[in-house]
Amino acid sequence: MASEHIPAPAGPDGAATALATTRKPRPRPPEVVPPEGFEWHVQSPYGTLKKDGGGKLVRLEDMHAWLMRRDGIPSASAVARVFGVFAADTNSKLGMEKGAAEVRKHLYLLDLSGYAQPIAGFTGKYFLGEVEELIPYVPDSHFERGTKELLFYTLGLMAGEVWAPHACEIDLNHRLDGYCPQGDFPSVEKSKEILGRFAVPFIAAHALWDWGTVAVPVVTAAEAAPAVVPVAAEVEAAPAAAPAELVEADVVSPETLVRYREQFKTLKPQKRPRWTEKQREYLPGAVQLHGGATELGEKLGLSYERVRAQLSEAKEEAVERAKATPWNAVHPRKTA
Repeated sequence: MASEHIPAPAGPDGAATALATTRKPRPRPPEVVPPEGFEWHVQSPYGTLKKDGGGKLVRLEDMHAWLMRRDGIPSASAVARVFGVFAADTNSKLGMEKGAAEVRKHLYLLDLSGYAQPIAGFTGKYFLGEVEELIPYVPDSHFERGTKELLFYTLGLMAGEVWAPHACEIDLNHRLDGYCPQGDFPSVEKSKEILGRFAVPFIAAHALWDWGTVAVPVVTAAEAAPAVVPVAAEVEAAPAAAPAELVEADVVSPETLVRYREQFKTLKPQKRPRWTEKQREYLPGAVQLHGGATELGEKLGLSYERVRAQLSEAKEEAVERAKATPWNAVHPRKTA
C-alpha cells in the first residue's frame, strides 16, 4: 500500500506554511581559557602539557606561582591550597561532595616520551608507588600510614620548600627535620623533578582554584541553521534564565568573594549575611584586585573603616591558621 501524504497546513493564500525553528546544537565540553597574563606553552621541561585526545593541562607548580600572584599570599599558603585538595576531603567543593580520592582522579603525570598519563592509570599508579618508596614516612595524626592522603600531604611539605624562594641552597632533611620523618628525603633536584610532573586539565584547575574563565562556546553556522519543521501553531520563546545567585559555598577566590558580597550591597547592613572566616581569607586578595580598601568598599557598599576592620580580623585568623596547619612556613623543631 502506498503511504499517505499529509500536507502541511495551508495559509490564507492556499500556500503551505511552516514555522522555522532552530535545532539545539549538540552540547560541547566547556572550554577554559587561561587567565590574563598566564603564559601557557604546550611543552614543559617534564613533557607535553596535553593528554591523549588533546585536552590541555596546567602544571601544579605553575598553579602554585599563579595563586601567589593572584591572591598576594606566601608560598606556603599557595602550596596548602594546591596539595590540600588532594590530601583532604574538606579542602575543595568537589572533595566535600565526592571525597579527595575523586579529586585525585583529575591528576595527570607528564611524560617526556608521549602524552600525559592519568594518575589513576597503570603508569600513574606505578609512578606513585615509586615515589612512596623514595620519600620517608612522615607521621601525622590526620593521615593513616600508607594512604594516598598521607602521600600528597608529604609531597606538599616537599613542595613548600623546593617551590619557595631561598637565598641559598637548602637540604630537605634539615628543613623538614621538625616533622620527624622516618628516613631521608630525596635531593632538591629529584624533588623538583617529581613535583614538576604533576598537572591537571584546564577544567579541573578552574573548578578547584578558579583558574581561568569558561569561554562562550562557538556555534558554527551549520549548527545554528534553522530547520524547517511544519507546525500548526507558533511556540512561545522560553524566557531567558535569570543569573544564578551565589551562596557562601561558591566563595573560592577573591573574585567570587566580591561577586557574593556585591549581591547584598543594596540591603541594609543588618540584613546582610555576616562575614565569616572563609570570606575574610580571600579579602586581602580582593582588596589588591580592586586597588585598595576604599575602592573595594565602594563596590560592595561598605565604608573604608568596615573593610579595614575585616582585614584586621583576617590577619589575626591567618596567624592562627598558620599555627594550626602543617603547611606553615615556620617549621617546628623536635624538642629534646
